Amino acid sequence: MQVTLYTIITGMFPHYAFAVLIALSPLLSPPSLSIGAELLPYTPPSAQQRPTVRPHDKQPALTPEQQKSIRDLSKKAKTLSKQDKKRLMDIIRSNLDSARKGKNWAQVEYYSEALDQLD
Repeated sequence: MQVTLYTIITGMFPHYAFAVLIALSPLLSPPSLSIGAELLPYTPPSAQQRPTVRPHDKQPALTPEQQKSIRDLSKKAKTLSKQDKKRLMDIIRSNLDSARKGKNWAQVEYYSEALDQLD
């Protein structure tokens, strides 16, 4: 009687023999070079290559005029009643949401800074 790996496995674990055989089949088969054939040699970036800068990575900066208008708005808001100040902040939040939906990042920064100054 010839003893094979299959007869050993089926004798020890008759219910799991098929699953074990499938699990071990990659280990028992000859190695394949098809996996390594897809690899490409690595070429490091040269010093002449510039990093790519995406427009959305840069945050727009507020101009001095915009900063002054926010400061003036903040000063005027201090004289408002609580109800009027709340109404003003609600309007600015609404404008901020509209600017975010429209992806107008300059306006988003402006309204965000205005809200920060008013708080």
